[in-house]
Amino acid sequence: MLRKVGVSLALLFALCALAQPPQIRSTLVDRHGNIFETGSHGKNPTLWIAKRNSEDNVVWSDTWNVQGSRGNSLATDPLGNLYVAGTDGNFVVRKYKRHSENDYRIEWTRRMDMGDGAEQASAILLDRFGNLYAAGSLAIGPVAAPVIVKMDAREGVPSNDWEIEFAYGPLHGARMMRLPEGFSGLFDRLALDESGGIWATGTATDGKGRALELILRVRVFDGQPITAETKELEAQKGCAQCLCARP
Repeated sequence: MLRKVGVSLALLFALCALAQPPQIRSTLVDRHGNIFETGSHGKNPTLWIAKRNSEDNVVWSDTWNVQGSRGNSLATDPLGNLYVAGTDGNFVVRKYKRHSENDYRIEWTRRMDMGDGAEQASAILLDRFGNLYAAGSLAIGPVAAPVIVKMDAREGVPSNDWEIEFAYGPLHGARMMRLPEGFSGLFDRLALDESGGIWATGTATDGKGRALELILRVRVFDGQPITAETKELEAQKGCAQCLCARP
């Protein structure tokens, strides 16, 4: 009897794990009215992406079998291909190629890993020239630095137009924002303007409970900064104090 109860409980726990609803972090409605979602799913969370119809039924979904992964943001191109910004402990971008109405297949996955294991891509968008931009954070020593990465949307190859110089050589395709000493941060929003600039905003914190709002605008073609500033976020202040941070 005890053995039967044990088996039944094990089965029950397994069914409950399968029945767990996904943790949705981003939703996208494309120009055709299709609804896409991404986040994580399962007892040991893995990146999850899905498409719903007008009746809110899932008509396509996919998971990435990497424990601890999740999707944070979605974008789509004029051909209906999907792009996911996320993390598996690294800065991750994935492309799903559209083959038919409800058939999307993974075409490439790109990781940027500086070795810390606490990195992520949090925002993503495309421009009309087929360039893909993803923003989030990369580990630089003991801190997380906010970063924008420019890629070719067809193959996911980082752009040679942008780079960051490190002691061991250049990191192609990236533009990073330097923070005041002791702060770690990330970008979680991106926007393009009509003047050839891309805007990234986010937040940063330090070990003393201080928080900063981050604002960075760079030129699309070479990644050079146009605007870079941080604003201190303190509830007791009537307004934000500008603490200029050079990029």
